[in-house]
Amino acid sequence: MKHKELIQLLGFKPKENTSGIFQKKYKNYFVEVDFIKNQINFGKKILIGDSKKTIQNIVKPDDWVVLECVNR
Repeated sequence: MKHKELIQLLGFKPKENTSGIFQKKYKNYFVEVDFIKNQINFGKKILIGDSKKTIQNIVKPDDWVVLECVNR
């Protein structure tokens, strides 16, 4: 399955007035997947590991697993 198909199955929709960016709203919170920069932006409330970063590069399959876990 292609990545754009996967995120759409997870409920992500193309972000208005952009190209290659998909987002999903969770109550008052957004997560974005940027296919141009190959990044997942988890916003300010979700921190990745001990690094306290909120943006994760999409470089390996495990990165998509993290997104799916956050989505659930």
